[in-house]
Amino acid sequence: METIDNSKPLNEQISYLMQRISLPEEEYSRRNDFCQVLQTVLEKTIEGSRLYIFGSTLSGLCLNESDLDLYLDVPDDIFIRYADQKKEGLPKKKKKFRLLPGGIYPDHVMIAKRVRKALERHRNFHDIEAIPFARVPIVKFVHGPTGIKGDIQSSVCCGVFNSLLLRTLSELDPRVKQMLILIRYWFKLLGMSGGTDRKRFFSNYAVCLLVILFLAAEGVIPAVQDLVKPNNHVSLEDDWHFDFDTNPTFIAENRTSIRFLLRNFFMFYGKEVDYSTYVLSVLDGMSLPKENFKNLDLPSSQSLYVDRVKNNACDAINLKCQIALQDPFELNNNLTRLFSKPSLERFQQCCQVAAEVLETSSEKDCLKKLFDVSAYPSLLNPRKREQPDEDGTEQPIGDEGRGGARGNKKKKRNNRNTCIQFKQLVLP
Repeated sequence: METIDNSKPLNEQISYLMQRISLPEEEYSRRNDFCQVLQTVLEKTIEGSRLYIFGSTLSGLCLNESDLDLYLDVPDDIFIRYADQKKEGLPKKKKKFRLLPGGIYPDHVMIAKRVRKALERHRNFHDIEAIPFARVPIVKFVHGPTGIKGDIQSSVCCGVFNSLLLRTLSELDPRVKQMLILIRYWFKLLGMSGGTDRKRFFSNYAVCLLVILFLAAEGVIPAVQDLVKPNNHVSLEDDWHFDFDTNPTFIAENRTSIRFLLRNFFMFYGKEVDYSTYVLSVLDGMSLPKENFKNLDLPSSQSLYVDRVKNNACDAINLKCQIALQDPFELNNNLTRLFSKPSLERFQQCCQVAAEVLETSSEKDCLKKLFDVSAYPSLLNPRKREQPDEDGTEQPIGDEGRGGARGNKKKKRNNRNTCIQFKQLVLP
């Protein structure tokens, strides 16, 4: 825990803490430069591929020691060109586009193995580890000269849009970025985020969405539905729409101080939300009754979800859970569906303690007390090894990945390369 000088005004304390726990600005530039180097390395092995940064590096919400998340876009015909080559460890009886156990596509396995080989040939990379048979096959690495730790995957491009959304909203008001980083840090200190066991840990992306939903409900930022472009949809993951305005004009009427926004956030999730009967809809910036999801009696913003469920194009969102947090793009994805009852109870208790601290402490003492871990209920079990997942994509360790409750009844081959549209949006 960073030392906070409570003799200074609260705004100065927050600025100091943000500076201490956030990735320095020069590090963002260094990561961008590194990606140009890595792009050159990978092009030699996977011709026509293109790297995209995503996660907290793209959203601008990196805490210190955050890994670099990278999405590798490959040409449409890459798998046709490789079809007659050695299948690099794939089960011999599996056809090219037949799903492997766990919903893994053989092409993603092949790309992960090729990325690993490309890095192994380069002397500046070490601690290279390919995890090809995970639900999201990735390759982890460390770059010696820069010390940058990262991972590369080629199967889920929606993480780029998730990260762009967070960046877009965080740039609307300085309080948004402060809330996102401070609350992410609070979750991390209390051991409630970043781990791989979704029964006990929120993903970092889910934590950010809790903040976004709250701030939209408070009128500090617009709801995601207000950013969606109604007549210019880009469909990437199973035909969900990912297009939104990345340069919105919005003037917040709510000018509440950061201290009271923090207090209200913890009050909201600690006491006010009825998790048993409501779905947290980030798209709408409010809670919607679970019963409405069961009856498909939902606002017009949810029309794509309603139509797809009615037409059996996708499964309904999983509501048999402790917390239902709806992804703002993949509308049948409950990001917290595996969260356990004891974990929810501890989360609520910690929020209640935090709200009381911010309510009763003096202006100069409240921040230091907020991050005093000893004031909160302790963890019942030791924490598992962390795996960064700030973008919303499920990382490989664990048993949920991109299948299970959010799987498509009529699952088709992931058309990554509607990425013609993807590139039009993302390329500078």
